[in-house]
Amino acid sequence: MLINHIEGEVTDTTPTSVVLESGGIGYYIKIPISTYGQIGKKRLKLLISTIFKNEAIELYGFYTEEERNYFESLLKVRGIGGETALRILSRLKFNEFRDIVDRADVDSLAEIKGIGRKRAEKIVFELKGLFKEETVPDEALSALITLGFTRSEAKRALLNVTKSVPQGNLETLIKEALKKT
Repeated sequence: MLINHIEGEVTDTTPTSVVLESGGIGYYIKIPISTYGQIGKKRLKLLISTIFKNEAIELYGFYTEEERNYFESLLKVRGIGGETALRILSRLKFNEFRDIVDRADVDSLAEIKGIGRKRAEKIVFELKGLFKEETVPDEALSALITLGFTRSEAKRALLNVTKSVPQGNLETLIKEALKKT
């Protein structure tokens, strides 16, 4: 990552871009519609994703880390560049996109301008399973929280032992998680 973030004064905006002036330099940054909706201030901090394209450097800005990660996961698909990834991000929230990929709903992706069926199939194929969230049994999580652990501590402990403990054995899972903490 070349540039993590840019914070500066907003000098110009469009629905797809913003110019941030920082240190006397005006940075032209391409943004998704969701980020444009957040611009209401004169001063703004955007998380940056940098793309080197031909003889130019393109900056893409995001209001949240989740948006930037979503954008960068799209760039992992061969043939998907910054503009196309930004178009997808502007059209679909991350949760919607993740569900579409998990369900292999090629038709919903193909509706986005510039994607088409073949590209949608490629996106689904290459990203399927990437967004699966690691889960732990709710009962075990609740039990550890009741014992005084924070939610994140309890989840981390349970994730560490879920692979070695047979599924369905809640008591053993909780005991093993307690041993690991």
